[in-house]
Amino acid sequence: MKKEIVMLIICLFLINLVSSAYICSNGEIIKKVGEIEVGKNEKIDQLRLGLAKSDYVSVVNYIEAYLSLDGQMIFLTDEIPSTTIEFLDGSNYNITLLNSTKDWAKIEIGEDSEKIDEGYAQSIKSLDVFLMNLEYSNSEDINVQLMIGQDKIFLSDRDELSKKIQYNNRTFLVELQVASDNDALFAVYRCKNNSAIISEIVDNVEINETQLNNTENKTIINENNLSLENSTKNEIKDINITNISQENNEEKENNEYFFFVISFFVAFLLGIIVVVIVIVRNAKKKARYLYENS
Repeated sequence: MKKEIVMLIICLFLINLVSSAYICSNGEIIKKVGEIEVGKNEKIDQLRLGLAKSDYVSVVNYIEAYLSLDGQMIFLTDEIPSTTIEFLDGSNYNITLLNSTKDWAKIEIGEDSEKIDEGYAQSIKSLDVFLMNLEYSNSEDINVQLMIGQDKIFLSDRDELSKKIQYNNRTFLVELQVASDNDALFAVYRCKNNSAIISEIVDNVEINETQLNNTENKTIINENNLSLENSTKNEIKDINITNISQENNEEKENNEYFFFVISFFVAFLLGIIVVVIVIVRNAKKKARYLYENS
């Protein structure tokens, strides 16, 4: 329970960031926010909403909530199998538990009856009946918990988080903002002007078919131009690479030739020096020989 409360508190600070924005076609929009616990109902603005189911799956970050419009929770047992409920519009209905097993209960409203599995809902006599909990030991120990409303409102982040409903000749929009396994937070919107239409604010501008076709054609042209430009750039790049490679080869050949010439010149010069040294030495020896024999 503490985990859900902490999550709910944190999410309250994020509501203005993640919730959608709505506007009325004429006049002011009114927004009311309220929290509802599972199995209870709360009045948010002019709507009384009963929460039959709330779910939050942290692994996939999934939330859902099952609401009953003007929903009321009732208990039926083998000892008290029937009760009467009254809605805000003054209509009243007699609800009777006819039969039950450990998996389902048969509920009668007026002259109509339906079998309802635990955790599911059925429409009986134009009312939405959700079987929240079923305790069954034997035919003499039955406890059935029902949420009954004039209409159902199912919200989830996989389908839709908001839904428009008609109630008391007015249009309301109910939005699921935060949900846990025990409770959920809802926003109720309505236009101050009854004749106004409420709609979601969309940032993206609608594009007509002609604009879309023109955009597609421009995209194709741009893609072709880009392809041609890239092809030309690649060809130029290949030519440049070939020229650079040739220049490098020529430069390498010139360097090798220059090194060969220098090496040859140095070797030739060293050879001359050696020859000169040999001649000089031989001349000195011959001069000394002649001097000694004279």
